[in-house]
Order: sequence, then structure tokens, then C-alpha cells
Amino acid sequence: MIELKSTENQVLFGHMPSIIVRNLQGGILAVFILLCSVVCFLDYPTYTIISSDMSNVNTQVIVYSEYQGKIHSVYPSNGSLINIGDTLCMIEKDSYKYYVIAKNKGQLFMTNEMQENNYVDCKTSLCIIVDALSESSFSTLFVNEDMVVHMKTGMEINGEWEFGQLKGKVAQIATFPNPQSGKYAVKIKWELLNTNQNFPFYKKNIIVKLRLSSTKIWKVIFN
Repeated sequence: MIELKSTENQVLFGHMPSIIVRNLQGGILAVFILLCSVVCFLDYPTYTIISSDMSNVNTQVIVYSEYQGKIHSVYPSNGSLINIGDTLCMIEKDSYKYYVIAKNKGQLFMTNEMQENNYVDCKTSLCIIVDALSESSFSTLFVNEDMVVHMKTGMEINGEWEFGQLKGKVAQIATFPNPQSGKYAVKIKWELLNTNQNFPFYKKNIIVKLRLSSTKIWKVIFN
């Protein structure tokens, strides 16, 4: 048991700490106050979440089989350019031959079903015809005036889709709003994705995170 009223303790409590200890305590307190002040006045980002879509082509047409049977011949190669009226493949059933004809022009991308000796049913997806693959995937957002004033060309944008996180930049902002909706079109170009960029995808669902404003951390803490 410690006797606080002992002579030794009275002598110890009667001495002031050395100047080194006093300065060290004061320094720690000053650093703590400084850190609290800096942290409280830092900006806390606030994000606006928008549901949108992403593509690497402007237009896409899916070609379906109108017949049931075995694919006997496939004429164009994958990725080739085709014109309206080109024969895409020939499907055989019994002694009948059916030809699948292109109704659109563009670049052809075959599905796994469009292979010789494969059996297909009616409405089987055979191939996709697109205008042209873009070098980078893109999205178009439609935002109101309160949001567009915080945006500028080159502004970094974050997003998310089924394969993970997205990073991109604002490529173009419409000068005038749509006269019907009153919203501005903002085009975003995304960086290389962790997926096959050499195959077309059209209007894939994504979530876009726009950092349009920020709040001081002290307001977040005390509100």
C-alpha cells in the first residue's frame, strides 16, 4: 500500500517537472491540437450516384436464326466488314437449304453458335453487326444545370460495373440543354477495362460516381 502522506512522496510532489518534460508535454499537446485543426478543415468529398450504361459501339444489331437445322457453311470471317445483302451462313435441314442474309452493313462478330456443323433453333443468336469498335468505351450522362456547373472537360470520373471499378474522364459537355428534358449531355470516356475490348458490348449497366461538391469534415462530425 502506498502512503501518499509519506515524507518521500511529499518531497516528490513538491518538485516541478524538468524543463525537458514540460516542453515535451507542451509539444505533444500542440501537435495534437494542430492535427485536429487540420483534419477538421479538410474537405470531405460528397458524391452523386447516377445509373447509366456503357458501350464501345454506337449501334448494334443482333442477327437471329430464322430456321432450325445444321449450319453447313459460314461465309464471312469473324471481324470482317459486310454490306447489306451479303450471305452470312447457310443452314440445312433435310434437303432444304436456308441462307441468312445481312440486313445491315458494319463489322461482323460471330457468337459461339455460328460455327459449321452446329445445330441451331429458331431465334438462336448467330452474330452481331456493329458500326465500328471504339478505341475506348464510353457513356453519355444527362445531368441538370445544378450538376453541370460543377463539371469540366478532363474531370476524373469513377464508376462501377459487373467486372469491377471504372476510371474515366469527361470528354465532352453539351453547350446547350436538350429543349425537351432541359438536361445536358455529358460524354465520358473510360480507361481500358479488365475485359475483352475487341468484342462489342452495348449499353452495359454501370454506376457512375460524380464528385460535384465537398463538405468540411467538422461539419460531417458535428451534424
